[in-house]
Amino acid sequence: MPASAPVGQLRAAFEAYHERYIATGSFQPFVHAMVVAFGIGYATEYSHIKHEVSHQRAEAAKIEGKERMKGAGAGGTC
Repeated sequence: MPASAPVGQLRAAFEAYHERYIATGSFQPFVHAMVVAFGIGYATEYSHIKHEVSHQRAEAAKIEGKERMKGAGAGGTC
């Protein structure tokens, strides 16, 4: 397979996209650009979001564990 084959396929896909959406004056290219921008932004921030959520869950579990220990120690036995 020649190296220019993927380039030719990409060009054909862009030309078909242009004919279907851009040449007709459709609003869809704007929506597609927004979806792509959101996807790229989310993908780049995902690891940060995942770390923050896991940290918050760990803190909540630590606090909940301390509250359970206080409740068990305060009751005592008869």
